[in-house]
Order: sequence, then structure tokens, then C-alpha cells
Amino acid sequence: MLKITDYSYKHLHSPTYALKNINLEIKAGEALLLTGQSGSGKSTLLSSISGLIPHYYKGCAQGTIMVDDFEPKDVPLNKIGERIGLMLQNAEVQFLAPTVEEEIFLSLKCRNLDLNYCKELTQKQLAKFRLEHIRNASVFDLSEGQKQKVVLAALTALKPKVILLDEPTANLDPYSIAELKAILRDLKNDGVALLIADHRLSWLNDLCESIVVLGHGEICWQCDFEELMKNEHYASLGLRNPRPKQECEIPVLSCDECRMGLKATNLCFGYCPDKPVFQDFSCAI
Repeated sequence: MLKITDYSYKHLHSPTYALKNINLEIKAGEALLLTGQSGSGKSTLLSSISGLIPHYYKGCAQGTIMVDDFEPKDVPLNKIGERIGLMLQNAEVQFLAPTVEEEIFLSLKCRNLDLNYCKELTQKQLAKFRLEHIRNASVFDLSEGQKQKVVLAALTALKPKVILLDEPTANLDPYSIAELKAILRDLKNDGVALLIADHRLSWLNDLCESIVVLGHGEICWQCDFEELMKNEHYASLGLRNPRPKQECEIPVLSCDECRMGLKATNLCFGYCPDKPVFQDFSCAI
């Protein structure tokens, strides 16, 4: 499905390589976690697979990247999008239409497909990603998790072979992460190959078959979650703890048991008057 062989890349005017001798393979229905410290080359590798390198970002590339039977560097970007989907860390920058429904519809209409087919497929994506209740909402009024769902609904409408995700949990709360994980599991079951670049590891421990750790543009470790947790090697690589976090109860003191440093009473707030974020919030700290 996705095979990278001896791939190296150097940015234009850079004296050093951002990626060096990358070799990895992801089969249909598999998920691979790409991690490593900031500046290790994760986003550069996603840009290479998606065709942004060399079609948009110029530089010197060696080796091969194959997605099924084609190399992204040899295919126009508008055609690559039918086979490879890329979700950026800030999902909002990918929006081209004002509302949720129009965003999904436009992703199909711009490919010169039959309008009735575009409308039908848009309705299916709205239902599949449970977006019907916000179909007419402005894309800029959505939560970060909702924005990601809209982007994924648009990216996956034509059933691409590969989905790339760049830091997908950077702006998400635990509930939104759980929703994203369920969507990715469904994509895997549909035979999509997933490459997920993230610093957070624990949420992927039962989703990804393997982990690739980048360091200074090179693969410095490749294993599965069990091996990574067993030998504590993650600490020496500067990675976060890959073990799932355990929920625990936190004792709550009454106001009589502590000296209050902060007290809030009946707080209400909303970015828009008719859409409160919270109402009647009270606490004592």
C-alpha cells in the first residue's frame, strides 16, 4: 500500500538532510505511529508522502515513495488527493467553504463529479461522521474535534488508500481523542492505511501495529508498543510515556476544610451569545 525505500530529502538552500535513508512500509488496514522529538522530520516525511514535496516545497530528494502503483512526485497534486489524504495539525487552515455541509460538498464538486452524486455522498459523510446536527454551522464556530471530523469527512469521501495525520491530538481533549480514535479504527476496518505523526503515544497503544521513532531525520527505533513499554527505551529517546493513563478519583475538600485561594460563583461564558460554553459554574480552590 505505502512503501518508502531509501528516501532522503534536503530542503532548498539547506546544507543538511532533513530526512536520511527512510525505509518503512504500511499495508492496507494497518496503522503506523510516527513519533520523535520536535524537528525530527515527521512533518517533512508526511509532506513527501502527500506530494507537497516536491510539488510545493522544493529541495533535493532521493529514493522512492510508492503508494500502490504510483509515486506522488510524478502525479499532479489534484490527482494525489484522490488517493492520499493529509490532515494538518490545525484543521481550520484546510477549510475552503463557510459551512460544514458546503465544505464536504466542495471537496467533491471541485473534482468535476456529477452534482447529484456529490450531494448524495455529502449526505452519507454527514451521517457517517455524525455531523447532521451541525451541517449548517460555520466551520469557524466548531470545536477542534468537530473541525477534525469535518476535514476527515471531506478527505475520506472518495475512499483514499492512505490517510496521513499530523499531530492530530495537539488541540484535543480526552473525549475528542476517543472520538477520533473510533473514526480511525473504522477507517482501518475499511482497509485504509494510516500514518499518524504524534507526540502523544498512549491513545494509540491498541490501534497501531508498529511505531517508528525519528531522530535528526533518521529512523532510530522501530518496534511495537509492547516492546517500547517493556524496556523503558522511550525515556532515552525523549518520548512521552506510552502507557495508557489510569483514571483515579480525586478527593474534594469542602470549603470548611481548606483556606480558599480562589472562589468562583455562577460563572457563565460563551464566544457567541446563543452558544454558551459553560453556565452556572461554581468552585472553590
